[in-house]
Amino acid sequence: MTRSFLALATLLAGVGITSTTASASQGDDLQAPNNQGLHVPAAGIMAGTLSLPDGASLREITRLYNGRAERHATLHFFPDNWDQFGWRAEGSLGFISGAPFSNSKPLYACALWGYTEAYFTSPDPNCEGQFLTTFGMIGYISDVPLPDTKPIYRCKYVFDRKLRHFDTFYPNCENVPTGSLDFLIGYVFL
Repeated sequence: MTRSFLALATLLAGVGITSTTASASQGDDLQAPNNQGLHVPAAGIMAGTLSLPDGASLREITRLYNGRAERHATLHFFPDNWDQFGWRAEGSLGFISGAPFSNSKPLYACALWGYTEAYFTSPDPNCEGQFLTTFGMIGYISDVPLPDTKPIYRCKYVFDRKLRHFDTFYPNCENVPTGSLDFLIGYVFL
């Protein structure tokens, strides 16, 4: 089924997401991904159409970054007051669904035990033996390639002898030093 993006502006305004990309400062966070794995929706996307499966209701996911703590998170909103703690929105990772649809799987906001704000995404409700954050489920991501979708990957790297994760469009993990591919998360709508 093909749906128009006429209501997308309302949806995004309702969750307070903005689609801005901030370049990583080479002096502040040398180990941080360089934002090549992000997508900034074009202004014309509102007038375009996507081929969506029945039941899908789009929500944008954004990659967040904290340069003070060298951390990343992928969420469908920017938590209150996070900017006061050094977090910023790096850019859009496309759209997933707020409701299940055929060939979709849930995507959860998880964190590593013993690390402050060591976030990662996972399709596992048990967070791969780690813990589910209070953010809970981010939404539903396609498990198969569909028209108007692009794969996103979860990468890991070591910074200051601590494991870090981030999501990206690039299986080469944006050439981050010590970076390696965890796995293909799924497919997002663009």
